[in-house]
Amino acid sequence: MHIFLVFFQIKFQNKKIPFLSVLPGRTPLCLASYRGNPETVHLLLDRGADMEAASPGEGLRPLDRAISAGHSAAVQCFLRKGAKLGPTTWAMAQDKHEIL
Repeated sequence: MHIFLVFFQIKFQNKKIPFLSVLPGRTPLCLASYRGNPETVHLLLDRGADMEAASPGEGLRPLDRAISAGHSAAVQCFLRKGAKLGPTTWAMAQDKHEIL
């Protein structure tokens, strides 16, 4: 099995924000969503990151990852930007009433 490592850096307010991706298709927005970093999610969305891009194989969008990890502040960033709530999103939110 091959492991792909990709390192992303975003410069914001003179700070470098690192991202490490182990699987292809995982974007900085995907990782920030999973980690629950609302400031980074907000920054990436403002800079044009594709909030609807699904990861290959799993088909999960960054919003789905934020919900599955229970990060309500990151979820709110997506909802404020008009993210669509599809069937996968609702399935991830089941029994997580505080998220949505």
